[in-house]
Amino acid sequence: MTDEPTYEELGARLDAGNEARRAQLEQRLDGIATQLNAASVARGNHTDSILSRIDTLADALEAHLHRHADPIIDPFTPEPDPPAGDPYPTDYGESDPTPEPPAVDPQPEPDPQPPVEVELPTHVHVNPWGMDDEQVWEGFGASHSFLNKVGHDVYGALTRDEVTDPGRADNGPHPDGNFRFQAAPSHFGYGCPANPAAPLMMYAGNTETTPSSTGESLSQRGGSTVQGRAGANRSAYWMPALLTGPADDPATEVVLPRRWTIYYKSKGAVAEKCQPIPNDLLLLGGNFLNAWMDDDKIYRREAAAWGWRDPSNDIVVDVERTIPEQDGTGRDLRCVIGFPQIIDTDNMRTPGAHEMLETKRNGAVWDQDQLDVDGYRIAHLQMLLDFDTEGRDTSTWQLSTDQPGDRGRSLYGGVLFAWNPMVEKAWLEGAIHARRNASEGQLGTIGHGLDGLTLRRIQDVPGRIKNQHYIGPKFLPMPAVGGRSDD
Repeated sequence: MTDEPTYEELGARLDAGNEARRAQLEQRLDGIATQLNAASVARGNHTDSILSRIDTLADALEAHLHRHADPIIDPFTPEPDPPAGDPYPTDYGESDPTPEPPAVDPQPEPDPQPPVEVELPTHVHVNPWGMDDEQVWEGFGASHSFLNKVGHDVYGALTRDEVTDPGRADNGPHPDGNFRFQAAPSHFGYGCPANPAAPLMMYAGNTETTPSSTGESLSQRGGSTVQGRAGANRSAYWMPALLTGPADDPATEVVLPRRWTIYYKSKGAVAEKCQPIPNDLLLLGGNFLNAWMDDDKIYRREAAAWGWRDPSNDIVVDVERTIPEQDGTGRDLRCVIGFPQIIDTDNMRTPGAHEMLETKRNGAVWDQDQLDVDGYRIAHLQMLLDFDTEGRDTSTWQLSTDQPGDRGRSLYGGVLFAWNPMVEKAWLEGAIHARRNASEGQLGTIGHGLDGLTLRRIQDVPGRIKNQHYIGPKFLPMPAVGGRSDD
């Protein structure tokens, strides 16, 4: 008979098991640190970024091991009493015959069940421009508050390598104050934060946006596909997907934009009155608000319109309410979507509470004498999207939200704000309040020895992205219902 181990021997076994687990954890963390440091050397000095990512990965790995590791048995815990009855009979004789199973009455046929509702995927065609992983996922798991703690005293994460590039001065003074930067689609998905039942939407910004997202959830987590990446701006921007035909037609394709520009600005007389944009503010803008942009006032109205981009001066021309038919000039199709400036801070998740200037002024244009409107004012936001039609017939093109025959008439956009407040402070003060023309993601004149900083650009990818424009395949298949697609 084997001797039972002593308490000392059992304790030694427990210590050895715990020590092995700790060694395993340390070895895996050392491997992560080695990989991250190698990536840092290849790109430059990213000490702060490396340390923050190691801390984030270490916490995640430790939690994973805690959840999934084999349990270590404590030898000093007495074994539970065995269950009643003897589970190991010693009678090896003949067993009793197996009894016949009782008769079972036939069961009636079940009633027909209603069809199972299919859950629509919230992420399809992920990263459709093919941005490299580093710029999409940089800072994914680090909150804005954490990044700000290891950044600048006044502007937080603004000075981090992954957020800004040095040496790109703005374009000089401007009577109104402009701040403009570029974005790329992050994913497509069904539903949006304003309407979980919405049809297919195209998103930019936060890579984790879903219909249930809030400003708080966005600011804590997610990569970002806009200039400045997640450290600057985790807001979610979206619009209905542009389709080449009806959504239920197997031949229909999704059209990708060549360029997605996000534009904050304000008229000179009220530039200094623009206030910080509250995170968790949900704004909608577009034609569903019964507003319309007149041809000569396209940049002065808060509504939405279609037209062609004039490459000589980068403005939209031949403006229409619906998608124009192909004109054979090779110009990009452009849509412009404007958003309210006066918001109701007591109802930030209720888009209908925010006033459009033309509804308060009976359609008056955005002129100097029409801007004395009471309320909490933010910078005027517009989204401009350019689509390369490749010469295709656009007569069947439509938005996912259109009714039959609308042909783009339902054009609108949405934004759920999740700016890093310390980075937003920089462009609000340096570009809008200071009335500078910061049209390439520059931060304007912010002082503190930081003038000339620019939100880090979308990096070139051979055959996919050049100078922040998309040059890859322009058309994608309609996503199938059910499942995530990384096409």
